[in-house]
Amino acid sequence: AIVITKRSNAKNHDPKGTYSSTFLVSLISTTGSSDVSNTDQKSDKESHAKREERSLISAEGLLNKYPLIDGHNDFPYSVRENLHNDISELHMDYDLASLEPWASYDTSQTDLGRLRRGQVGAQFWSAYIGCEEARAGGALRMFIEQIDAIKQIVARYPGDLEYADTEAGVRSAWESGRIASLIGVEGGHAIEDSLAALRSLYQLGVR
Repeated sequence: AIVITKRSNAKNHDPKGTYSSTFLVSLISTTGSSDVSNTDQKSDKESHAKREERSLISAEGLLNKYPLIDGHNDFPYSVRENLHNDISELHMDYDLASLEPWASYDTSQTDLGRLRRGQVGAQFWSAYIGCEEARAGGALRMFIEQIDAIKQIVARYPGDLEYADTEAGVRSAWESGRIASLIGVEGGHAIEDSLAALRSLYQLGVR
């Protein structure tokens, strides 16, 4: 059986003041017969609970010591689709799972609360435009619009997000209790067969 357990500990567990939340996924091989005694079952449950607790403590120790880096998040594209990149209408500090249009939008599950509970230390925000959209032309312009949108999102929440484009920047943001925010471009069509465009995207902060 595959058991997925969520444990949340809503308290400040480190100087950065972020919430602790760890998802434990345990693959448990179950064997036995119908005549297993209640005593043995109780013992097995207690043993499993102790293993879970040890795993949770170990995971939290690692997350407190090292920043957890999420390498890809398409949330900025959902902002383009739902808000036409009008960042003034974005409320990432709300539970977006219960706020439209996000509640009905099943391809993005991101808000500041969930990032904090997941103890994300750094996030690569994806600047993405679909191939079909870009096929008519202007791909580079649209990707630059997404880069700009990401920077606006980060600037809107200075207490939670901090732009970074170097390892030192990631470390500094994480140590200050903020989520380091990096920019990645998804899709080779972004550069329109131009190395000059690639170099320009780098200068704009894409990593």
